[in-house]
Amino acid sequence: MSDSADIAGLEHLIDTYCAAWSEPDSAQREQILKDVWADDATYTDPRADVTGRKELVAHIGRILAGRPGAKVIRTSVVDAHHGLARFAWRVVQADGTMLPEGIDFAEISSKGKLLRIVGFFESARSERAQASAGALASLGCRTSRPVLSTCEFLATLSCALFAGAAIYINLVEHPARMGCDTRIAATVWAPSYARATVMQASLAIVGLLSGVAAWLLGGGAMWLVGAMLIGSVVPFTFVVIMPTNNQLLSPGRDLASSETRALLEKWGRLHAVRGLLSFAAALVFTWSLLRA
Repeated sequence: MSDSADIAGLEHLIDTYCAAWSEPDSAQREQILKDVWADDATYTDPRADVTGRKELVAHIGRILAGRPGAKVIRTSVVDAHHGLARFAWRVVQADGTMLPEGIDFAEISSKGKLLRIVGFFESARSERAQASAGALASLGCRTSRPVLSTCEFLATLSCALFAGAAIYINLVEHPARMGCDTRIAATVWAPSYARATVMQASLAIVGLLSGVAAWLLGGGAMWLVGAMLIGSVVPFTFVVIMPTNNQLLSPGRDLASSETRALLEKWGRLHAVRGLLSFAAALVFTWSLLRA
């Protein structure tokens, strides 16, 4: 391929090759490659070294079996000269999660087919990742894997602790005090609420910020989903639960009254929503962490 090669045709060649990596049917995948892959062409990446169309078809099949529904998309222009080309690509999983980018170097035959592909993983970043890196850099952060792993761990741990404490309160602590007479239940509830506020507010904020940071660092959209779930606990507390708290803590309240007992029962039901939100967030974070 000469320096004056048709760039549009070259991009079509590369995009067709990427489409083969997105095709789950082996027969159709082989048919796609037949148009772009030379009979004795080779493919090499850090984990594979295959020769010929049939070996590549089988290799792609093994990769897709571990990532059902995944697509490979080109994320850069195709840069080419003297029969050689390079381009960036990214795997987009079935749920929309984007894996780190890679870059491929290609050798093109005089007949316009691929003779050789050499791939490297995590070598380039898309515009969104670059924008995220710039935003984090302004905060003095670095977009490295150890930082991402730390954010993922903190988000999962803080959310799991929050959910565990919230569920314990609803299943054990609050039913136990409601088993006492109303005055004792209300008397015990007040200091318990004060202590729990400090701990749970801190855990919710850490979970929210760590989840958002993990998303910005390229961890995937589910980290943002989990962050929004645990973060929603804070406005829910202020808008929905706080009026009940203020009524229970109002000076001069008759702690033995039926109204006080009704408020305590209402508080228990509202607090259960916090438990469900945090548990859902913990599941999302844990699932994302295991996938990573």
